Amino acid sequence: MGFLEERDLSDVPSIPDYYKGKTIFITGGSGFMGKVLVEKLLYSCSDLDRIYLLLRSKKGVKPEDRLLELYKSRCFDRLRKEKPDIFENKVFFISGDCSEIGLGISDEDRTLLLNRTQIIFHVAASVRFDDSLKVAANLNLRGTCEMIELAKHIRNLEVLVHVSTSYANTNRARIDEVIYPAFADWRDTLEICEKLDENTLRVLTPKYLGELPNTYVFTKQLAEHVMWEQKGKLPIIIMRPSIVISSVSEPVAGWVENLNGPVGMLIASGKGILRTLYTDPDLVSDYIPVDVAIKAFIAGAWIRGTKKFEPTDDIEVYNCSTSHIKTMTMGEVVEFGRNIVKEIPIEGMLWSAGGCLTTSRLEFNLRVFFLHLLPALLVDMLLWISGNKPMLVKLQRRIYSANLALHYYVTQQWTFTNTNILELRKKIKALDRNSFYYEMEKINQEDYFRNACIGGKKYILKEKMENLPKAKAHMKRMQLLDFVVRNAFLGYLFWFVINTDFVMGILKSCDTAMTFLEERNFNDVASIPAYYKGKTIFMTGGSGFMGKVLLEKLLYSCTDLDRIYLLLRNKKGVAPEQRLAEIYKSHCFDRLRIDKPGIFESKVFFIAGDCSEIGLGISDEDRALIINRTQIIFHVAASVRFDDTLKVAAKLNLRGTKEMLELATEVRNLEAFAHISTSYANTNRDPVEEVMYPPLADWRDTLKICEEADDMTIQVLTAKYLGEMPNTYVFTKQLAENVVYEYRGKLPIVIIRPSIVISSVSEPTPGWIENFNGPTGLIVACGKGILRTLYSKPDLISDYIPVDVAIKCFIAAAWARGTKKLELSDDIPIYNSCAGKLNSITVYELIEIGEQVIAEEPLHNSLWTYGPTITTSLFLYNLQVLFLHLLPAVLVDVLLWLLGKKTMLVKIQRRIYAGNVAVQYYLNQQWTFTNTNFISLRSIIKEVDQEDFYYDIENIDRYEFFRRCCFIGRKYLLRESEADAPKNKAHYARLKFLSKLLKCIFYGFIFWLVMRTEFVQNRFAPEK
Repeated sequence: MGFLEERDLSDVPSIPDYYKGKTIFITGGSGFMGKVLVEKLLYSCSDLDRIYLLLRSKKGVKPEDRLLELYKSRCFDRLRKEKPDIFENKVFFISGDCSEIGLGISDEDRTLLLNRTQIIFHVAASVRFDDSLKVAANLNLRGTCEMIELAKHIRNLEVLVHVSTSYANTNRARIDEVIYPAFADWRDTLEICEKLDENTLRVLTPKYLGELPNTYVFTKQLAEHVMWEQKGKLPIIIMRPSIVISSVSEPVAGWVENLNGPVGMLIASGKGILRTLYTDPDLVSDYIPVDVAIKAFIAGAWIRGTKKFEPTDDIEVYNCSTSHIKTMTMGEVVEFGRNIVKEIPIEGMLWSAGGCLTTSRLEFNLRVFFLHLLPALLVDMLLWISGNKPMLVKLQRRIYSANLALHYYVTQQWTFTNTNILELRKKIKALDRNSFYYEMEKINQEDYFRNACIGGKKYILKEKMENLPKAKAHMKRMQLLDFVVRNAFLGYLFWFVINTDFVMGILKSCDTAMTFLEERNFNDVASIPAYYKGKTIFMTGGSGFMGKVLLEKLLYSCTDLDRIYLLLRNKKGVAPEQRLAEIYKSHCFDRLRIDKPGIFESKVFFIAGDCSEIGLGISDEDRALIINRTQIIFHVAASVRFDDTLKVAAKLNLRGTKEMLELATEVRNLEAFAHISTSYANTNRDPVEEVMYPPLADWRDTLKICEEADDMTIQVLTAKYLGEMPNTYVFTKQLAENVVYEYRGKLPIVIIRPSIVISSVSEPTPGWIENFNGPTGLIVACGKGILRTLYSKPDLISDYIPVDVAIKCFIAAAWARGTKKLELSDDIPIYNSCAGKLNSITVYELIEIGEQVIAEEPLHNSLWTYGPTITTSLFLYNLQVLFLHLLPAVLVDVLLWLLGKKTMLVKIQRRIYAGNVAVQYYLNQQWTFTNTNFISLRSIIKEVDQEDFYYDIENIDRYEFFRRCCFIGRKYLLRESEADAPKNKAHYARLKFLSKLLKCIFYGFIFWLVMRTEFVQNRFAPEK
């Protein structure tokens, strides 16, 4: 049973009796809800001992003066009239500030609170949607932490009421009266806010908030978790009011002191300054009258405070909302407003009341321009001419900003369950019902909003009801003026349409756009080798898989190029000159050494540097060399690890690209700059087209954050900062594309996005590979018997591009760009270098091909047979990892250890598991990559170049391709000898026999167990 349902309240004192003699500590007492709470406590629980209000100095006004100003509020009119002097006798201030350490309370005042307080209402909050994260966290989060620290030491604490908001979990459509998982760690959030400067925080905030719309609800959600950690330690309840609006009856009908919510909307419309609102008319908004919420606060504290606190007690959560009780749509609110404004018009209307709701963003912006901004400019101009102060544009700017802030809330629907709040009112005793029972169902909405508008006129606009006849007369004049202006405008619009050929002029000026390739004539363009003849090329990433193949292909098929400069860094103590020699020793260059000996040594030179360093780490002498000699740049270098920190990935992928572009701007005769990205740089979209997509963050801010923030802070922020992106690799590659795109029209750039780059089709040798990334590694791991399960969709189409196909695209794209003079109007061609629909293969088909390949050519010393299972169930996958990967690995390693040999299999399985986790995102989502430009590029390759540079993906024999991949993998990566093939087949045959034998034994054992069960024995036992 729930906290409320299990209670017998027959012997519990009434609410006023419970509060009798109690000392109450309240934060936020100077706010809208705080004032009504203080007034209601003093009016209906007059025998309480005293109330302490936490007040800070504000705008030079001291706490004691603020307390006096507080009592002057019209909110306390009833109290002054019926119970004079009670405020002065029972309300005292505590000087402090919720945003400060220790609440900014003196030791003397702290001792006072610790010794006297029984009840706490923590109402204080920063409710501005546009507050910085630091400001919101200081008040809403740290203030809550400090309140908890105070409450822990209060001697006789009976209840702590924490006031949150129903909108603290707006990422959910249905919000129950429970605590939902936190969006971030509140301790990390406070640490980040303390360590980072405002500018860095401003940049990070949108990412850090995640699905939540602003810092207010984000910090309120985290504050709930600060409270939740005290479950069983402190007597806490959490109250979540929805949108708090004017009162029903207390302290007076229609009491309001701000323009938030529907009253502000009705007053702005009544003034004639709000003519449109971007929202759905059928959207049900959840409003709670302030006096209803306050009654719930007081009753909630009573129900908690009258129960002895026990360590097993939960924290009760109350959604103070009207869902399912008294709903109202935005359209109904506007309709009420239209009727009320005729009856009770606002004084000094600037235009007739009116306007409309729209769900069209375009229509909303047009209406804002024509009905808000232009009239405001006109009125302000008239005011300025007449010597008065302009004010309407400033006012409209504030209205527009408020509309933007509310956009999230007025375009989405939520359902708030309020079982606890309804159950709470049932527990209110009969003698308390007149003062504390809240009944939203019987509120007359029309009367309520009439009183709310009257309250707005009286308490906010300071208008007198005696002036109503004058206001009505002015309203009629505004309605007449509106009629005249509206019809004059429509008449002019009609005249304009029938007397102009404007529309026809627009149609005539529209031309069909042509792409970078389609508009060109390549008849007079040099062939690819002829273009590269005499050219100097600067290349980054030349020591990597793609870099080596690019280098080899350029030297082999464009032999007459002048030279190639490779950017190489010191790596693991190996100097650049030694690394260059090691590169040439690679089997990738076997063909070059045989067919064209000496060309590598005579045409390839290193430039000592590092893409992750400022200025690429290049010396002034080498920089001058590149600037004066280079015509073509291939920027291939990248950090491709999925688990790199944001700082590491940003340094190489982002800052490296920036530094490369800055160098390129100085190169005197630059003809082409090929930036190598990845097709997966925009995995938040499907399909992924050959266009530039908006950045997911500002690249300059990202670099600044990575330079200024410490590693711990970046580690905490990374997951939030990446947003929809799965890892730092694709995130930084996406930002790098936007760095490149800023040089559109300034540099002759092409962007090439290869998908998953795999073994070669034919060059430099069929099946060339130098790592186990991609499908080759998958087949080899399965063939070795160490990969037995895969978490993926069997019918998922993976996009693979052979490395030599990608390299031909790089070279051809640079040729197409380099043979055209750069113009300021030139866009940057983007090539999705991927198979697309040309030659697709599913994960299941890949596994099937692998099984055929391994059966024909088994691997040396396989540990088990080929036989992975593909599953879409994460639970089943983890079970299979445990029983088919981890336990066998532990068993084998134990045997190796007993034999005195080096253990290895657990380590391998750990790496396999980490690799599987890293690629899970890609193995369970489907993307479609359009490759129109990629296909168009090959179609413009000249006939003389077709043999060397044309790429044909459609006709690749998949079985033969993957057979060659595995052959090269075995030969160059596993270092297996072809002479061992017969032994391998014999060993594999023994493993297959052993596998079948173990399966028979296992299934036989299962059958034996089943047959021995009591059920089977009884079912098949012979009748006696």
